[in-house]
Amino acid sequence: MINFIVIKKSTMVATILGILSIFFLFLCINNAKNTSVFFNLSKPTHIYYYDFDGDGQKDALTISEINNYYEIKIETSNKDYILNCSNINFLTICPYYDLKVNILDLSRDNIPEIILSNYYNNSCEYCIFKWNGSNFDNIFCCNDNMLGIMDSNNSRTPLLLKTNFLNNNNFSCYFLDNNTIKEVSANCSNIYSLDEVSKFIDLIEYPYEPAELPDIFIPNISSDELKIFWNLDKDNYEYKFQSAYFYDNDWNSSGYPSSILWTLSFQKINRNDANKPSKEMLIHLTTNIDYLNHYNISSISW
Repeated sequence: MINFIVIKKSTMVATILGILSIFFLFLCINNAKNTSVFFNLSKPTHIYYYDFDGDGQKDALTISEINNYYEIKIETSNKDYILNCSNINFLTICPYYDLKVNILDLSRDNIPEIILSNYYNNSCEYCIFKWNGSNFDNIFCCNDNMLGIMDSNNSRTPLLLKTNFLNNNNFSCYFLDNNTIKEVSANCSNIYSLDEVSKFIDLIEYPYEPAELPDIFIPNISSDELKIFWNLDKDNYEYKFQSAYFYDNDWNSSGYPSSILWTLSFQKINRNDANKPSKEMLIHLTTNIDYLNHYNISSISW
């Protein structure tokens, strides 16, 4: 499953589909410790149920749009909480970037951390919240446009990685120690499948249809999935990279991640009419390792 709840500005049809998606995904995640989910939802209010404080009861996470800001409230069995980010502008509504919420147990204590991402003033920002026993603390914020989790659900300590895609992809690494995010000196220069995804981003941002595709895909990838490069209508639209989130979800016998899931966000801009509002385009990629320990893109959805 893809890894974000996205608060989407859409139609009634999307609302109905979102409700059905919630129902089926709820059945799938009811007993899961690490859950990564993705929704397309309608405004102005969405409620998502999960045990956020570890008491064994489902809590309600409500996201509302109020006066050009998102309000995120968690209703537990004992008390209601409002999530407040250290950057007061973080929850400003952006017309071409939907608020995203990722639920993942980084601390391995069966209480999930809440990872938010939003776009403000031409910059992506991520914030992480953790339950401390009496409140939800904002333990981490960064304004980098690429964030990932490695060793997300195996026997190793999860690593949090961040970088700015335009800054030579020099990653910083962190891990969660009790209620604190601590930076580590691990070598983060080799992010698995980053080269392939970077070339994919370049293809989307390139102002023309590609004459040929680079060798970044598995040989038997669906031709229907590759049609994305010729269905972007680049005579009328340009695409600007906004953010990326990734995490590994399977590993081989050598300990390498055998599957990594990526969610990429692009701003879709009308070339011919600057008065027409921009929109967001989301693309989901799966990258897999081959027998030579090389990564290739095996799936594209948008």
